Formats: sequence, C-alpha cells, structure tokens
Amino acid sequence: MSDLNPHLDDVSFAATLDFLRRVDPSEQRLREIRTRQDLPLTYLAPFDVNALADGSIDLVTSRTVLEHIPPDVLVQLLKSLRPKLSARARMVHLVDHSDHLEHADKSISKINFLTWPERKHAWINRLTREGENRLRHHEYPPLFALAGYRLLLEQDKVHEPTRQLAKSLPLQWRYAAMTPEQLATMSSLYVLAP
Repeated sequence: MSDLNPHLDDVSFAATLDFLRRVDPSEQRLREIRTRQDLPLTYLAPFDVNALADGSIDLVTSRTVLEHIPPDVLVQLLKSLRPKLSARARMVHLVDHSDHLEHADKSISKINFLTWPERKHAWINRLTREGENRLRHHEYPPLFALAGYRLLLEQDKVHEPTRQLAKSLPLQWRYAAMTPEQLATMSSLYVLAP
C-alpha cells in the first residue's frame, strides 16, 4: 500500500478494522488481525517509486485517486511505474469525476466546478487541498496510452440528472465543447496492462 503522505496510522487502521468486523462479523480472519503488522502488506508513505525493484509489482489499484493528480504528473507517475511492473501486471483504477465539494454540499451540482474559470479552480484547490484535475472520463485513455499502457477494460457510469443539467449550466469553454454524456460521467473504471 502507498500514499503520497502518511495517512494510515494505528487509529485509522483500528477504526477500519472495527468497521470491517461489524460488516462481516463471521469472518474469522478479521478476528485474527490486531495490528497492521498482522497483514502481508508493506505501507510505503511517502511513496518513492525508486525504492521498488524492477518487475516486482503484479497489481496496482487506486480508488478515487487519479482525479487528484494533474495530467502531466499522472503521465510521469505511470511512466515511472512501468519498469516496476511484472510482465503479467495489471492496473485497476476507479475514478470519481464529480466535484468533491458536492459530496458535503448538496446545494451544488456534481459538475459545479466545471463552471469555474481556471484561476478560481486553482484557488479553491489550494484552499480545500482537494486538488481535483477536472478531467472527464474520455480524457484518461489518451494519458494512459501516452504513458505506454494498453487499456484492457473501460467502464463508465453516466448520472442522468447531471446529463440533463449539463445542457443548461454556464460551463467554461473547454467543457462547453463536450457532450452532456461526457460531462455527466461520474465514475470510471479502467483496467490497464503494460
């Protein structure tokens, strides 16, 4: 497991373990785990790709991470991981394309941040530390290809109320050129191979 910065500590691990035990109380393996050290995992935080041996990774997964990485940084990260992957390696990425501020404030739309000029978006990113890149579903595959990956599977989910709303929002020019379906795709799943 890895993080750019250390977020997994004993308190968050204990809370996660407690939650999993409540969700699946019959799972014997969960009762045997007491600390992170009981798991066959290494937590690398801060993450340094150069600390990994070439060909040593079989699986890379991320859940709602890629939308926080600027496109040029994402391409560089993916390129730096390529030599670390085994020949049979796979990457599985789940991306949340919604405006993350909407998660806490339901008075705004799931694509509210697409109405902001770039300067406002950068300013709010600094204030909230969200760092969302605003990339839409169809913009990720070219970045994966640029980094040298084959796209094995691509799934998306369009949010119908947002698709309807996208037709009437005062979108920034870049997003105004996209279809309502492209704008309203709220989640994506990508499976990649080197």
